[in-house]
Parts: sequence; structure tokens; C-alpha cells
Amino acid sequence: MGGHDRRRQNRRLPQSSYPARFELTAARTQPATQRARWEMLARKLPDENHLLRDICEGHLAARVVNIPGNLIADADGHVPHETIMAMNDDLAELVVRHPGRIYGPRFG
Repeated sequence: MGGHDRRRQNRRLPQSSYPARFELTAARTQPATQRARWEMLARKLPDENHLLRDICEGHLAARVVNIPGNLIADADGHVPHETIMAMNDDLAELVVRHPGRIYGPRFG
């Protein structure tokens, strides 16, 4: 089995991603002992280069990404409809920028 085939077998489960213009609010609801972890995630998740690193280095063939609304929800767990629509548009643009490397979730 060639290297390319092994990479295809090593696809990871969906990777959370979100554009930097959306504030990651999940850290606010976490216990103090978890806040540093969530703050680190808040720095990494919007980093497109970080998202692509394993693909560019040949460790993965592709990633499936999503943007979980609960990462940016308000204290009551709500995300405005307009924000969800904007997140979906941003995710679609990410997929278009990296065809064959980044995949979005399929609906329907």
C-alpha cells in the first residue's frame, strides 16, 4: 500500500473550525481549570494554516470540517439565525478555497 493510500485511511473525524470574525464563547462557561485549554483552542480554531498543516505535511489526505454553533453560543445556548447563515457561508468558502483537501458536512 503506497503512502497516499495510508494517508487516505488516516482521515480524522470532523475537525471544528470557525472564522476569526466569530468569537469563541465556550470558554466562558467552562470551569476555571479548563479555561486555559479553551483559550488555546480559541487561538487555533480560526487558523487556516493550522487546519491545513497535517494535509500539507502529508499526514492526512483531507479534513472534514464543521462549525459547531455551541462554540459561539450566548450564555443561554442561542446563536442568531443570521450568524448561523454567515458561518455556513464562511465554511463553504473554506471548502472552495481548498478543493479535495477540505470538505464540509453534507446535509440532506
